[in-house]
Amino acid sequence: MALSAARALFGALLVSLAAGCGGSCGSDPQPSAAASGKRGDEPLRCGDFLVASEIRALGLDASRFDPALAQTDPALGVRCDLGKVSVTVFGGAQYPSMVADLHAAVASKQILSHPGPRFGSETQWTLMGELHGLLFLSSNKRYAASLAGRDQALMERLAQRLDARMN
Repeated sequence: MALSAARALFGALLVSLAAGCGGSCGSDPQPSAAASGKRGDEPLRCGDFLVASEIRALGLDASRFDPALAQTDPALGVRCDLGKVSVTVFGGAQYPSMVADLHAAVASKQILSHPGPRFGSETQWTLMGELHGLLFLSSNKRYAASLAGRDQALMERLAQRLDARMN
């Protein structure tokens, strides 16, 4: 069961690298209310954590970014497509089960554990072929983010920005 969840999580990250977006992709609205001020019953939105100008400044593709995109299920988080890097943001309560699934996938050699810098309060790095995976729990432990991409340095810059916005 845990391996299936890990496959689904990592598979979603792989698919998201190629996915487009709908709606208002690439727009740069005013940042929404700070994520730290959200109530527990409000769905997370991509715009809670990033704006198109920040995405462009990081060297990512803001044309696929939809700040209004919201999670439909807390267990699935909200996936924000940034071109070369995909990021999915979850509530921090999801982090322990995600880590357990990643550890099970590493133990079964589906993915490899990979060294990388720490972000937030906890960090997990993985590697599958050339695809890097990063899962971290924000410094305030209210949010978790899962990133996937081929450029680890770019992912590191994005993770640093995300953790700052999550607190």
